[in-house]
Amino acid sequence: MQLATQVEPAVIAGLNEISHQYDGYIVDLWGVVHNGHELFDDVIPCLQKLKEAGKTVVFLSNAPRVSGVVIEQLTSFGLPQELYTGVVTSGDMTLDYVRRHESQTYFHIGIPEKDSSLLAGIGKNPALHMHEADLIIASNFDEERPYLEDYSEDFDLSIDRGIPMVCANPDLLVFRGELKAYCAGTLAEDYQKRGGWVQFFGKPYASIYDHLRKRYEGQKWLAIGDALATDIKGANEAGIDSLFVLSGIHQQEPNPDYHAHGAQPQYVSPLFRW
Repeated sequence: MQLATQVEPAVIAGLNEISHQYDGYIVDLWGVVHNGHELFDDVIPCLQKLKEAGKTVVFLSNAPRVSGVVIEQLTSFGLPQELYTGVVTSGDMTLDYVRRHESQTYFHIGIPEKDSSLLAGIGKNPALHMHEADLIIASNFDEERPYLEDYSEDFDLSIDRGIPMVCANPDLLVFRGELKAYCAGTLAEDYQKRGGWVQFFGKPYASIYDHLRKRYEGQKWLAIGDALATDIKGANEAGIDSLFVLSGIHQQEPNPDYHAHGAQPQYVSPLFRW
């Protein structure tokens, strides 16, 4: 979808102003519903109002974990499962792809204790070194290799061997509380810039929206997200109206340049709230 000019979105205080226009809501999680540690204060009251109005609420996340693990996390944060319809994650789609891929060995870049569900039952063997694998699976920065330059040599060796990478989280960064943390999308972007081949799963790519629409048919959707380059751009390209909230990665940008991110929301609001 081409964005010819930047159009200022309508500023709304909460969903009550526009909820009559939509019967389904595609809601991002990190930066919209929670900050990685706890729910934002307005989330449960807002979801209660949407449930009372009979709306469909699907959480669409670039989490590099399967949806069951994400549901467990939401429950641990105090979010009742009856307040939403379902969860779709980039981790679900990555796991499905890797299981079907012809490779026999893989090298995982991530945090094993957090991302273990991504590797469950894939039927492949881990390689000791990245450049010896048939496939690289990127889900997070390795905690012992927190900087992009830590991967330069391995990336170049792997690219020379033509090893493909699967990115389970296209996000570039998130806020964990008030601290920025880089995501697997930053690794995949660098791998691609160096000449490597990357298969991305998650927002803003069309496959995850196609998957969601097959599961939940016939909805007039509104997508809600905090990331212009993934949540809002993805909604634009999928032909879905969007609400941009300022509680996440753009919280330090009072006047973001939508066109620079290739994104154009219909609405903007400080928070996901009623």
